[in-house]
Amino acid sequence: MAEELAEPIQYDKGLPTKYQLIHPEDVLFVDETGCNTNQLNDGHVGGEHVEHQLVQPHLHYTVLPFLSGTGEAVLCTIIFKSEQDIREIQIDWKTGIDITCEDVEDRAKVMCGGPTCIYQGKTIPCFYGTSPRASITTELLTEMLKYLDKLQVYDRTKCEPFLLLDGHGSRMMLPFLDYINHLAHKWHVCFGVPYATHLWQVGDASSLNGVFKAELTRAKQNYIKHCSIPKFEPTNIVPLTNISFSQSFPKAENVKKVAIVLTRDETAIRKKKRVLDRAHQIV
Repeated sequence: MAEELAEPIQYDKGLPTKYQLIHPEDVLFVDETGCNTNQLNDGHVGGEHVEHQLVQPHLHYTVLPFLSGTGEAVLCTIIFKSEQDIREIQIDWKTGIDITCEDVEDRAKVMCGGPTCIYQGKTIPCFYGTSPRASITTELLTEMLKYLDKLQVYDRTKCEPFLLLDGHGSRMMLPFLDYINHLAHKWHVCFGVPYATHLWQVGDASSLNGVFKAELTRAKQNYIKHCSIPKFEPTNIVPLTNISFSQSFPKAENVKKVAIVLTRDETAIRKKKRVLDRAHQIV
């Protein structure tokens, strides 16, 4: 994952270190983003006051972006609020029904499912889960890592993947601990210091999570313009996530590194460098 240098080096922030990250593609950051179709707390976007056209119903859900140390989006996870298992809920919750789609006859566009990521040559479809409060559980977190391993995203003959998390209780329970310590699919998992999240919690940066929330606010505003009755349904969650996710986490982290090289986008390069610097500081 990293190599020890003869002399310490200084990154943009933090103390000098003798360790240099050599496999940023095997570093993974995860952070929960709580969402609600309710517009009451949407506040301001781009200096514009959000008109609270809709304050009901309260449809809670959680989005978890998995971001790589290379600055790429690896996986998008959506957790619906439901007492039912994910296998028991209506299929159109997972496919979504995009009422803003102009070609309503094109089922592939209207019900296209959640965000898909392309990483390390792998196509990684959106992961769906349910919990009574739309929150992360140890079982769900374990299933997410199983999902990545089933798709063979990480080459363990090179090194074992490194996962950085906060200290939520779901990380401390037996199903998750059993899975990450199994020799057949070992993960190196570390908990970030709780009072220094501004240094290590990549997904929580204003250029990522902040943009995601702003885009979600815009998407909700636009969405209700297409509703015959001003209300949201569970089938609207995936289309809203598609809009806000695509305009925030993958875009801000520049999923396609080739595009950066071809366009010579200096702003994008600087954004990516900040993410890499954070990964370097951690290791």
